[in-house]
Amino acid sequence: MTDVLIPPQIEDDTMPTLRHGVIIMRLGTYLTEFVTARGLGIVCAPQTTFKVVGSPPTREPALAVVARSHVPGDLDVEADVAPDLAVEVVSRSDTFGSVAIKVQQYLDSGTQIVWVVRPEIRTVEVYHPGSAPSMISSGDLAGAPVLPDFRVAVEDIFTV
Repeated sequence: MTDVLIPPQIEDDTMPTLRHGVIIMRLGTYLTEFVTARGLGIVCAPQTTFKVVGSPPTREPALAVVARSHVPGDLDVEADVAPDLAVEVVSRSDTFGSVAIKVQQYLDSGTQIVWVVRPEIRTVEVYHPGSAPSMISSGDLAGAPVLPDFRVAVEDIFTV
């Protein structure tokens, strides 16, 4: 019998936490129910690739909404447009600069709303083209102009 040396598991701080995944699923559920019930477009999960201007030329937001008018006839292709709404959930490995670059790329590419969800401080930053960002830690997160009448309590996004 040969002894096999198995290296110890090293905790990887770059991997998202359970809370990260729960937040994506919870917000994704709210968005999917709203968008589907009203026929407003599609909601895309993580690992969906969108074209953006700048470098890198593609991004994979945590969640994305593509308005019905921008949904291609063939969904078996990579999106050749930016999402209308992009959601980034900040993880332990994200830096302020890396998140800022993503937000700017989305806005420069035509995204109308970017939500940056910060689990550590239970806050959502909301970005619109040409406007100063707002920080929401209580009350409702709104989806206008992409999702008129969409509202979700910020507390509900973070409650596990």
